[in-house]
Amino acid sequence: MPVKVLIIGAGIGGPSLAFWLSRLPYSVTILERHPDLRANGQQIDIRGQGVTTMRYMGIESAVRSKVVDEEGFQLVNSAGQPQAVLLPNKSGKGKQSFTSEFEIMRGDLLDGDEGVKVAFKDGTEEVFDLVVGADGDHSKTRRIILGPEAPEPFRSLGCYVCYFTCPRNESDSKYATIYHAVGSRIMVTRADNPKTIQVYMTVLTTGKGAGIVGRAIRNRKAGMKEQKKAWAEAFKDAGWQAERLIDALLNDPVAKDFYTHEIGQVRMKSWSKGNITLLGDAGYCPTPVTGFGTSLALVGAYVLAGELAKQTKEDGTVDIHAALEGYDKTLRPLVDEVQKISPFVPSIAYPRTWWGIKIFQTLIWLWTVFKLDKLVSTFGSDDVGTWRLPDYQGLRPAKRCF
Repeated sequence: MPVKVLIIGAGIGGPSLAFWLSRLPYSVTILERHPDLRANGQQIDIRGQGVTTMRYMGIESAVRSKVVDEEGFQLVNSAGQPQAVLLPNKSGKGKQSFTSEFEIMRGDLLDGDEGVKVAFKDGTEEVFDLVVGADGDHSKTRRIILGPEAPEPFRSLGCYVCYFTCPRNESDSKYATIYHAVGSRIMVTRADNPKTIQVYMTVLTTGKGAGIVGRAIRNRKAGMKEQKKAWAEAFKDAGWQAERLIDALLNDPVAKDFYTHEIGQVRMKSWSKGNITLLGDAGYCPTPVTGFGTSLALVGAYVLAGELAKQTKEDGTVDIHAALEGYDKTLRPLVDEVQKISPFVPSIAYPRTWWGIKIFQTLIWLWTVFKLDKLVSTFGSDDVGTWRLPDYQGLRPAKRCF
């Protein structure tokens, strides 16, 4: 009998784990509660050790074929005039900038000792040797591991964000464009395709309009329509292209991919209990601020599969508990390093006043004038810390393209 694995969540980490487990004598089932994959939404990027994992998977050429044509990022004033411009580092060496060398759309990357008894909604039951929760930073699988009385390990960073698609017009450039509004609010537009752009709206929990947004996010009965109205109310006086973006948010069908949440990290002492474990944001969300969430999910899937491969015997049996211990021991140093962020992040990037915005933009402008961004790109490393990807022979990695 093959080892039976149930993966809950068909985002980035879940299918990546299934990719590696397909090389082992395992039977893998992926469970996703949504009728479709969340192929729309914000751009995602692959950095550092995530790039190495991508190359181990043999999918670099496929990822490169889907890279978004983004020329860098610019800070603009209320008239849309650039105040500072930072170009991407696409040399393949050194540290990447805000725009990653591998910047793609989410949908393009998607194309007990005796086991765990799982009861499905249709009334059927099935026993799995291993259950993996890859169901995001607000994971329901995590609650099973923690128990109903345990404190929630999600730690807010004091910031709300929403993402949606907007029709492109002639004024939209290929730069990621960032606009600061008074009241600790930010609007971002990013290149997508010839017909649409991606929009982010974000506000500190202490910023203008954050109260109504926070209530809409926390209210489980609030639907998408109510949440959109809350964001529209919070940004109606923000200036720049707020009127246009809010109109698209409320009225255009392409904004049906709207998604909103509170930014934070997930920190747990253990990602596993019995034969249940967590993968990616469900167990160790580093926060979008790090730009490393997708990469950590890819790396985590590879390490989990590799540790399972190490504990799989020739007769097909596997020591699940030893594999999960190895998964934690091997990956945790990288997770701990990624989750180290300054106590001033993200608040330092959200000036409250007009003068604060001018000072912030001037500092970024000086950074580019003195070419400090080029210096960091040339001599910096895109890897996090000194952690290196293990070489799991049992997975027989695809030909490496580096």
